[in-house]
This record gives sequence, structure tokens and C-alpha cells, in this order.
Amino acid sequence: MKVKDGSIKIHGLQLPMRRVMKVCEVEYKKYGQDYIITAGLDGEHMAGSYHYFGYALDSRVYTLSLEDQNKLAEEIRTQLGAAYTVLLHPDHHLHIQYNVQSIEGGLQ
Repeated sequence: MKVKDGSIKIHGLQLPMRRVMKVCEVEYKKYGQDYIITAGLDGEHMAGSYHYFGYALDSRVYTLSLEDQNKLAEEIRTQLGAAYTVLLHPDHHLHIQYNVQSIEGGLQ
């Protein structure tokens, strides 16, 4: 696992995100890629984003073909299960969040 240019804030991520990092590390290696986190608790995201609460990570996928990006996203989605949302964004980054709304009434 790598963090984009050292400026990405991952200190303070919630416990369920450790599973994301472990799964992504393994799945990215299958494609000969490093798992590079491009956003954690930092950056600008929409209001209420799970990033701000430590329940979301973004990672780089633009080095892969679109077909492999989709395959990687699906493999990660399968490994993590329904408690997580895995989205491939049009700007070629992968957004993964833990679905907090399923516990304790969600983020308030």
C-alpha cells in the first residue's frame, strides 16, 4: 500500500476501513499494480461524505484498462460484501465506503 505523495490523511480511519486496505492490497497485486490511496479523511468531497468521518477511501485505477478497472472493482466488491459500497468514478478512481447507515442509525 502506498499513499499518494505523502499528503493523504489516513490517520483516524475507522476500523472497517482496515479491511478495505487489506483486500485492495491483495486485489491490486493481481493486476501487477500498487494500491495507491489518493484520498482518505482529506480533500474536498460532497457535504456529508463518508470521507470526513473516516469511512471512505479513494484509490488510483487509471493505470489499468477500463476493462480491468471494472474487473478490479467487481472483485473488491465481492470480497468486501454488502456492508461496503465500491464505485468506479468516471475520472478513473475507485471510491470505497463502509455503509455506516446499516449500524447505529447512520451518520448524524
